[in-house]
Amino acid sequence: MGDVHPGGNPHYWLDPLNGRRMAEAIAERLARLRPEQAGAFHANLKAFHRELDERMFGAQALEGADAEALWNRHARGEEIPHLGGWAAELAPLRRKGIVTYHKSWSYFAKRFGLRVAGEIEPKPGIPPTAAHLTALTETMQAEGVGWILQEPFYSRKAAERLAAATGARVVVAANSAGGRPEATDYLTMLDRVVALLSDR
Repeated sequence: MGDVHPGGNPHYWLDPLNGRRMAEAIAERLARLRPEQAGAFHANLKAFHRELDERMFGAQALEGADAEALWNRHARGEEIPHLGGWAAELAPLRRKGIVTYHKSWSYFAKRFGLRVAGEIEPKPGIPPTAAHLTALTETMQAEGVGWILQEPFYSRKAAERLAAATGARVVVAANSAGGRPEATDYLTMLDRVVALLSDR
């Protein structure tokens, strides 16, 4: 059955809103464990939120705006005045199809309105067969899929075969901090994924 996770897809951190929530949970737990340092944990959380929100929406969109409200508006697909950041960079890709190697990018795709048309692995953890790649090629051609997104630790052979047959672009990006030299932390990891997809 492959690498199936009974509790659901574990790659939730790839949605930056979930990263925001995770930071809150970590800060709260650390503050309970070390109450004498609670002020520092909460100050660091506030700084992280500010930096994440600015990268997501741009500084101008955040001026005088409630960050939580912006996240909600973005989730509903509403227009945000003076939108910048990752949301603006990936806006042209909304509803566009991508293929991923592993079923790891679904949270990221949902946050930014990308449509995952399929995975190179027929089931998580199972290498692709020739028949699966042929079927995926047909799907990509029919749906005009333009990107293949995969982590650096997977072989690029199948992705390059699909790219040659469909004209899609292979994007290799770390999905966690430290996964590539340029992904030094959570924010730079997401910066890199956005930059590669938006061809900046």
